[in-house]
Amino acid sequence: MIKNKIVLIFGCGSIGAHHANASRRLGYEVLITDTNKKQFIFFKNKLYPGRYKQWDRKIKFINYEEVYKLQINFNLIIVGTSPINHIPVLLKCYKKLNFNKILVEKPLCIYNQDHNVLKKILNDKRVYCGFNHTLSESVNFIFKTLKRKQLGRIKSVKITWKEDFENVMKAHPWVKSLSNSYLSNTEAGGGGLHEYSHAAHLLMNIKEILFRKSQINIDSKIVFKKIKKTYYDYISNLAFKIKDCSFELKINTLANPDIKEILLVGDNGSLLWSRVMSNATEKVKICIDKRLITKSFKVARPDDFTNQIKVLNTFRTKHEYLYMNNLKNSLKTINFIKQGFINNNV
Repeated sequence: MIKNKIVLIFGCGSIGAHHANASRRLGYEVLITDTNKKQFIFFKNKLYPGRYKQWDRKIKFINYEEVYKLQINFNLIIVGTSPINHIPVLLKCYKKLNFNKILVEKPLCIYNQDHNVLKKILNDKRVYCGFNHTLSESVNFIFKTLKRKQLGRIKSVKITWKEDFENVMKAHPWVKSLSNSYLSNTEAGGGGLHEYSHAAHLLMNIKEILFRKSQINIDSKIVFKKIKKTYYDYISNLAFKIKDCSFELKINTLANPDIKEILLVGDNGSLLWSRVMSNATEKVKICIDKRLITKSFKVARPDDFTNQIKVLNTFRTKHEYLYMNNLKNSLKTINFIKQGFINNNV
């Protein structure tokens, strides 16, 4: 194996497949592990070929018990386990392994987990969360538009993320039903606010661009759905106001068709971002002084992960918005979600 060109992935599930493929596309050696050894066979014979047509022989499995004995300096470690294990695996990697960067998949952790255990590493710029939307070309275009104040004084920010969990399940055909997935259990890291935490992350970072360090008081209305012995938040509306600007996040896990939109309204104009996966397109429409400008960005799910790993492994040139995904910033998103649950008025 090539020194400093090795990626270690925890979790032989769907997210592990995405990251393994992205790493191989970029020429990295890949080691992947899981606490369930049976998952190695499924990953090699069905999951990965099902996603990417054929197995890549340069992806190597390693037993979980052997991982922490490795004397390798990993270019990147990716924690793609179930959300409830994100913090324990992160801390163990931090203590026992050598690495340049660690990426913890979203959500960073579960809203009611003890975050205090992260205090000692909170400012470590080697640790990031997998909010890859903030690194996309179209979302960067939004950030730059805001920084240039092209829309004037922003009066409202609204993010709508409506995606039926049934569509998520279709991408994971090996899971028999929603009740067999952690998605149906908010306390295990499922539910809309955890699964679509990237929408909350986008809202929080737009807020940071507009009003840095401003405190917020969240109004929330969250509706839960029970499946067997567990429950999950399937509709969530979180809102707050800073000065005369309103912020709103709407999540719905039972919506069909999917709607993924960011709407910014200012006193000089408006901006509407939308992602339409059926057309593999992200569109941004800007209306300034009644003049409409439309920009289209071609997207593909594998490219989201490839771009993220490329950014994380680039040391000479730093991505302008990578800081948004660092540990400290990502924890703000979890705290926002936490306050949403605490202040829920249902």
